[in-house]
Amino acid sequence: IGFLELSRLITSRWAKLEETDPDIKQFVSRIAKQETDEYKRELREYKENLTKNMIVPAVISKSSSSMKQQSAPQLHRQVTMMMPQHQM
Repeated sequence: IGFLELSRLITSRWAKLEETDPDIKQFVSRIAKQETDEYKRELREYKENLTKNMIVPAVISKSSSSMKQQSAPQLHRQVTMMMPQHQM
């Protein structure tokens, strides 16, 4: 059986599952929602912690061309403001 044929078979069975066994479809749908919610939570945590753990010795100050030491939380705030905010 090829991938395309397998995909069509699974799609067809999934569409009929509500009629043939609604309890199974609800069960599988609930698990899928839990997994999706967990993925989104982990992704959000990853993005929040992405720059918090970065070690950056110095950055160029906006007010002058000299190098200026900054703490990781300060840098995190600056980088977070520059990053696009994507909603899932």
